[in-house]
This record gives sequence, C-alpha cells and structure tokens, in this order.
Amino acid sequence: MAMVSKGRSVRPVLKVQWSALHIIMIVFGVIGLAVMIGALFLYWHELPAQIPTHFGFSGEADAWGDKISLVYLTLVSAGLFVMMVVLSRFPNIYNFPVNITEENAEVQYRLAMNMVLVLGAAIVWLFVYIFLQMIRVALGQVPGLGSGFLAVILLIMFIPIGYFFMAMRGAA
Repeated sequence: MAMVSKGRSVRPVLKVQWSALHIIMIVFGVIGLAVMIGALFLYWHELPAQIPTHFGFSGEADAWGDKISLVYLTLVSAGLFVMMVVLSRFPNIYNFPVNITEENAEVQYRLAMNMVLVLGAAIVWLFVYIFLQMIRVALGQVPGLGSGFLAVILLIMFIPIGYFFMAMRGAA
C-alpha cells in the first residue's frame, strides 16, 4: 500500500472503487447538464438579446447582459462538475476532520468521495435552477429567483457537509 505525507501524518493511498451512490450522483449531475443544454436549444430563439445575469440578495435581477451568458453558465457548471468528479478520485489529498490511518482509510475515503460527488451534483442542480430562472425572468414569467433562494443555497451546501463530517467522525 502506498503512503503519502499530508502535513505531519502519513496517509495511505488507496484506489477506492465507485459505489452505486457515486454512479447515481454522476448520472444525476449529467442529467442536470443535459437539462441546461436542452433548455438552451429549446428557448434560445425565444429569448430577448438581454437577459438577467446577476441577482441581488432579494432574488431580483439587478444586472442584465447578452444571452450568451447562458452558454457560459452551462460551461462553468460542466467544468465544476467535471472537476468534482476528478477530485473525487483522489481522496487522500483532502483535509479530514479525523486522523487517517490504514485501518480507517477506506471508510473515510469513501465517505469523502460521497461528499464531493453529492456536492458536485447539488452544484449542478443549483446552476440548473438559476439557469432556468434566468430564462423565466427574461421571458417575463417571474420577477426573480425568490427571496429565500440564498437560504436554500446555504442549506443545500451545508447539510451534506455537516452530515458527512459527522459520519466521518463516527467512523473514526
């Protein structure tokens, strides 16, 4: 088993196989990206030249720009998702809330991979929501993202992090 130095500790380098959850999260993320691409083709000709490109804390659009911004948002979403999937393959480089040993490495790495892939899929679907709301605002169907959007983002990001950190501590 290979070992890698991380600060003062030496961590095992393991090749952890993807689980069913890993594959489900990757498929879920890819479906989100497909929704964005499909919506681009579906709505492109209906969209005005200027669409909302930024939303304030209230959820209302406060900046407008070219509709090509939707393409950029799709590319950023895809890029982040691909980076999260690639990052999930190297759990030995993460920071952990517990000390990693040969005995707990596989369980800890699997939990960390789960967290990264769940967050990757969640990020894609947050982008999908923003993307679709940008289209709906541009078409005059809704005024903005909604006043609770910021709270929802925080919950979607921090609930999985909290859950997996507690699971990691419990598995230590």
